[in-house]
Amino acid sequence: ENPSIGAVNTDNADATIDDADDDGATQVNIATVQNGTEAGDDVVYSVTLSDGANALTNVSGSPITVEIGFATGSEAVQADLTTIFPTSVSIADGTASATVTLAVAPDDLIEGEEILKATIENPSIGAVNT
Repeated sequence: ENPSIGAVNTDNADATIDDADDDGATQVNIATVQNGTEAGDDVVYSVTLSDGANALTNVSGSPITVEIGFATGSEAVQADLTTIFPTSVSIADGTASATVTLAVAPDDLIEGEEILKATIENPSIGAVNT
């Protein structure tokens, strides 16, 4: 405030900071982490946030909630699981992902491999990336 030479310029200068993390739309993604078996392994999915190229952390101030729907192809697959469809999961504020675990119920039926396809439905924010 007391320069040794000249005068103090009191004009204000505005600067803009571009948020490089917001270049793409927020996407909600789902991926299989673990396949299940009737021998005791649960089916595990990971639900994550990204901008299409990079992982994102939820900084919205509240949980981001999505419903997970399942296409089973047969009632036999649903009979092997103890989870009610659809189920929902929340990605808490300050985190980047959540886990969905489906317990597999053992039975005495001789069955071939069964396919369970998870889909994201009704996200509270962002777009669905399947």
